[in-house]
Amino acid sequence: MAMPLSAAWPAQAAEKTVGIIGGITTGPTAPVAGVFFGLEPVGHIRIVPSFSYQFKQNRTDAFRFSIDVQSPWAITGTRFRIYPLAGVSVSRFNTVKSDNSQQRIDRLGFNVGGGLEWKPAAMLGLKLFAEGKYAYAKKFDSALVSLGIGYAF
Repeated sequence: MAMPLSAAWPAQAAEKTVGIIGGITTGPTAPVAGVFFGLEPVGHIRIVPSFSYQFKQNRTDAFRFSIDVQSPWAITGTRFRIYPLAGVSVSRFNTVKSDNSQQRIDRLGFNVGGGLEWKPAAMLGLKLFAEGKYAYAKKFDSALVSLGIGYAF
């Protein structure tokens, strides 16, 4: 089934979005919460820095800062846009070892994935999205599925 893509929902010049995300990650499976900021400097290109916290699971929690580049495309006749993404991340994993000592490991990673966003009304700045991405980081690879809400201005 083919879905025609178009610029039917074009971004305003330098449109900005700020919001919150929540989701779940693998390796170990744990809830994640965070914030993001998006900037569309030109049509079909969006830069999205985000900061998230992976809650403690199996004696490990993590902080992650990511910068992703997304390319949103409108699905003709709808208020939906789909986008692929690629980016980089810096993560700090905090682990409590069996002797109760702390171990901190920093990792540089690479992200790939995609998402679907929905704008409920043309004049309303509200955006909702669902996203999936895979983060490659030495010995700490993980997949993240998240939902988010943002305000575009």
